Amino acid sequence: MDDISKAAVPETLPGSALAESPARRTWRRVLRTIAVVGIVIILIPGYSLDKIGDMTKRSYSLGLPFSPWLQFKEEHTQSETGAKHTTHMGVEFFSISFLIGVIACAANWGAKKLRPQSPGSAENRMAAR
Repeated sequence: MDDISKAAVPETLPGSALAESPARRTWRRVLRTIAVVGIVIILIPGYSLDKIGDMTKRSYSLGLPFSPWLQFKEEHTQSETGAKHTTHMGVEFFSISFLIGVIACAANWGAKKLRPQSPGSAENRMAAR
């Protein structure tokens, strides 16, 4: 009778998904959601076009509209003496969008660390040595 009861209950491996606690799974899902929302926020495109007389200004950006992390500005001026064209591209490290990107990367890293390990993974093979 002991043989039948042992065969009916599958043995869970320490790294399997069945052995994962509900709290760990919930934290992993929360971190993954934070990572996805953060990536979507930093990839919000922005565009503006301003024409003032003979001057045209174009601006492209990625990130929140009030605090983009990537900007490309183009200015074109047409005058009697000729045309003047300037461009500027820059990454704003001190912006809310850049901070959100860093938080999204950290959340993605945390979600990967909370992932259950499969029995044949590299970490389990190194631990067996």
